[in-house]
Amino acid sequence: MQNLAEDIYSRSSFYTSIDNEEKALIGINQWKAIKSIEEKYEQYPMTRFGGVNFSDDIWGTDRVGSYINWGKMMLPDNSNYPLILFFKILIYQRVQVLKYSSSDAAKGLGAVVRAWSALLGREHILCGKLNQPLVPSEVISSEKLHSLCVEMISIEKNVSQEYFRIWSWIASTSKKIFKELPFALFNIKVPWSKIKSTTGEISPLQKYINELIGSEATRISIRSYALSVRLPVAFKI
Repeated sequence: MQNLAEDIYSRSSFYTSIDNEEKALIGINQWKAIKSIEEKYEQYPMTRFGGVNFSDDIWGTDRVGSYINWGKMMLPDNSNYPLILFFKILIYQRVQVLKYSSSDAAKGLGAVVRAWSALLGREHILCGKLNQPLVPSEVISSEKLHSLCVEMISIEKNVSQEYFRIWSWIASTSKKIFKELPFALFNIKVPWSKIKSTTGEISPLQKYINELIGSEATRISIRSYALSVRLPVAFKI
């Protein structure tokens, strides 16, 4: 596939070489796959999320007062439903399977998913109405991801690491997890993967964020963590 880093795709332009009948069939099959994978995960244990069901809007965590509210991450038109499912699977694998902290995974997740839903949804990447064909995740190259990160910083200059570490989780998750949803497979390397960091220094991710923020960056050492301004009320969980 060609380098799409600088392109913004509409559903019609992505499927421009496909006739309407085939395009409709692609959409129907994609949504059948979404339903099938949901039903599969509905049977899986959710012990590290308070024993809820996979399809539930609210998942518990290992810390009192901390929870994941998927319902609040949905866009007004529900068009990011497939993307929400993608993130559900991602968080399930990280917490239930790999045993990472559920409360750490929940940190800032609502704001993160809503923000990325807005950018990815603009290009119909894993976003669309029922049975509409979805633009597959593979259009996101490493270069494209960098351009989106730059845009995210320009929109929300006070974003935290959580907005970007989610991509490290995506990049490190086994591709086998999404074999039943091939259109949800991100084949990327994160832009900070080649940045070096030694013991006692800030992480490669934070160095990358600092480069994007420029002179306004305040976390330039291990001791200085937060950026200078708080998240806006609209992005609080």
